[in-house]
Amino acid sequence: MENKTGKYLKYAIGEIILVVIGILIALQINNWNEQRKSNDLYYSYLLRLKEDFTSIYNSTTDALEIEERLLNLGKLVLDFNLNNKEDVNPLELAIGIDYTAGRQFYNKSSQTWKDLVSTGNLKLIENKQLRNDIGAYNNLANQRDFQIEEWFRFKEQYRDLTRHILKPEERLLIPDNWPNTNVSESGFDDLRSIFNSSLDEIKFKLQEIPELNGVLSDVIITREITTHMMHGELKILNGILDIIEFEISKFK
Repeated sequence: MENKTGKYLKYAIGEIILVVIGILIALQINNWNEQRKSNDLYYSYLLRLKEDFTSIYNSTTDALEIEERLLNLGKLVLDFNLNNKEDVNPLELAIGIDYTAGRQFYNKSSQTWKDLVSTGNLKLIENKQLRNDIGAYNNLANQRDFQIEEWFRFKEQYRDLTRHILKPEERLLIPDNWPNTNVSESGFDDLRSIFNSSLDEIKFKLQEIPELNGVLSDVIITREITTHMMHGELKILNGILDIIEFEISKFK
């Protein structure tokens, strides 16, 4: 009986050990499956983040190029008005008068990041640098939106002062695609001659607005700050894209 009891006990212990091992293996397999699902979800988010922030980067780059051209146009108008410059491209001056207060909108938000936050999946991003950099970029973008609204009044003041400098028919002659057009090219000779004939009249009208130079200076200063901040945005975006690419490379 003692021998049988000992055998039964060993058998029962063996069965228990097998059951425990089976449970542990099942748990491990379940953990592997859950981890694989998390990795797959994280990878899909990384691809979407890369697409979002590449789009934001390209949008910011394009907007910065236009901002810098608008800044140069504003300086051209101010220089012409202050120093009575004669060697000025009349078409470029006309574009400057009519467009220098242009307002640029560009993409500054990632829908994927919003999804990560709203679904609670932000925990999937274990790279602290990536989370910190995207958070820093979002803070900067929110600040930029506030400043765009705050500085818009300078542009409105400038528009109110200059909207009658050019004749309506002259304004309609300015190319709609001017940001992507080199107005010094020979194809614009006819347009330049038209504005050249109005140059003295334009100069007279500009000088008849005593507060113009002050308001235009405000527009130029705020646009200089804007371009400086946009360069900062691009620097952060570059870093974000580098980290995203590094995280993606872990799956290859």
